[in-house]
Amino acid sequence: MQQALKWLFASFLSLTTVVQAMAVDGLSVEQYQQIKQPGLDKPQLEHSDIAPLLALHQQNALFRFSQLGLSAQGTPVWQIDIGTGPIKVLAWSQMHGDESTCTKAILDLFELLRKDKEYADFIQSIYTLYIVPLANPDGAEVHTRENINKVDLNRDVKECTQPESKILKKIFEEFQP
Repeated sequence: MQQALKWLFASFLSLTTVVQAMAVDGLSVEQYQQIKQPGLDKPQLEHSDIAPLLALHQQNALFRFSQLGLSAQGTPVWQIDIGTGPIKVLAWSQMHGDESTCTKAILDLFELLRKDKEYADFIQSIYTLYIVPLANPDGAEVHTRENINKVDLNRDVKECTQPESKILKKIFEEFQP
């Protein structure tokens, strides 16, 4: 169980941290390859890369999907909820469109939960996870830090002038992790 917890939290930090956490507890490269989400081996991920994977996971009752809103260019921004446990975790990825490492780790986590029912049951009993796998789909499409309006969403956190910033603020205020 301790290995699973390290892996879960590491998945929200970075792929490097994930690999380190798995190595410390003895998860081999071969074991990781069994849970790794295939098809994400490119340097940058776009909405079109993850949309089919999200559609696949949407068919699984473990994942509760809701559309939070639309990006500045009209691309859906999704939230995936997992579990009903007492510990609340809010995580998002690709606030900067050109930083997709965490998105890959999140999709690996989804694949692990899909394949390992015992682990999924454990996670669901301990945590309530709210995950936004791609907060800036427009920036991801053009491989840039900013959204399509050339606004760095990280710098827009106080003013919230962009739809993506408003979405993240709203989910944070409603969920209160």
